[in-house]
Amino acid sequence: MSSFGISGTNAHVIIEEPPTPENASTNESPVVAELPVVPLLASARSEQALTEQITRLQAVNAPPLDVAFTAATTRTHLEHRAVVLPRATITGRTDTGRTAIMFTGQGAQRINMGAGLHEVFPVFAHTFDQCCTHFDDLLGPGLRDALTDPDTLDHTQWTQPALFSLEVALYRLTESLGIQPDYLIGHSIGELAAAHIAGVWSLQDACTFVAARARLMGSLPPGGAMMSVTATTGEITPLLPETVAIAAVNAPRSLVLSGPAAELDALQTQLTDAGLTTRRLHVSHAFHSPLMEPILTELHQTATTLTYSPPQIPIISNLTGAILTDTQATSPDYWVNHVRQTVHFAQGITTLTDAGVTHYLELGPDPVLCTLTPDNTLAAPALRRRRDDTETFLTMLAHAHTHGVNINWTTLFAGRGATKVDLPTYPFEHRTYWLTP
Repeated sequence: MSSFGISGTNAHVIIEEPPTPENASTNESPVVAELPVVPLLASARSEQALTEQITRLQAVNAPPLDVAFTAATTRTHLEHRAVVLPRATITGRTDTGRTAIMFTGQGAQRINMGAGLHEVFPVFAHTFDQCCTHFDDLLGPGLRDALTDPDTLDHTQWTQPALFSLEVALYRLTESLGIQPDYLIGHSIGELAAAHIAGVWSLQDACTFVAARARLMGSLPPGGAMMSVTATTGEITPLLPETVAIAAVNAPRSLVLSGPAAELDALQTQLTDAGLTTRRLHVSHAFHSPLMEPILTELHQTATTLTYSPPQIPIISNLTGAILTDTQATSPDYWVNHVRQTVHFAQGITTLTDAGVTHYLELGPDPVLCTLTPDNTLAAPALRRRRDDTETFLTMLAHAHTHGVNINWTTLFAGRGATKVDLPTYPFEHRTYWLTP
């Protein structure tokens, strides 16, 4: 109650305490699982002030969730940034580089991939379950069981649907938190996830093509093999027999060869004797090689039944290493040839570098493509083998945030039961400018 006298005297009486502040779980934010890991954000105009800000925030006598929620959603995010997590404090300075999201290819799959995110993030769980339902209709029940059985998961019929489901769910979660990529790039099956995300296919059509691709590739007879080699295409091409192909050019001196196992055995001996480093890959078939040709006609029949649209987000093509054109994206032939032709991932990264991309976020079960990005750029994975799913995902968000990628932190905390609390003021760096005689 206030009284403002005409003589200028002011009187104020507090007659009741204010109502208890509402927490983040409003009626419009349904209650969701507790965050097992809480990211604490801090920012400042200088590194020195940032260090002091972190110290002050960590000393606040309030629940960590409330401190983190208030710091993330009520403070301006300045150019020097930090995110404090249990294992590390991520620091960085914002930049104006563009962002590309990468989708991992076959070979990185592992049991229970993404299970932790399924428990914590409803957006992830809804999308993943939606994909599984489509694949149950297309391939029969089995995908969810395959995710807990390593032998079954390594069967191509289940590997590719599992990776597609995981990566689409990871993207929808990332998207829900406000991240808007400038470009998409995938490796082999990863490009199919990118195509759906960009709007080339509906989820139903994308699952239809992925299921047919996986089923047909898995139905091929055994006897194919793949091998990585540290060499250039110029060094390798003259040595290849007709039945062996370069399946992928991952970096200027990182190739994957594919073909009949007997021919690869002989070639591996020849390359090793020549002083080149080789490694056989644990795969079921010789992907992206002539051994894929028997399935192309039947796969084309499925491809022609689908509806195609031009991509709404630029995709980097595996077949050319350039931006996928509307004509390519909407052609069944492109997606059928995708099974047989070389993956030009290295050229794709060059295209992204030329476009000003400096932020690479990898959506997949383990960081594989991050190692193929240029030095002095951000490369952060959404998940890591033998690491907590939520902590790893939040670490990716932390790296992106500290480099200036916009993230909607309010969405992350919505429904978690967080309450706004008082926080310390900004640690101004005081300087004296008195003139002295």
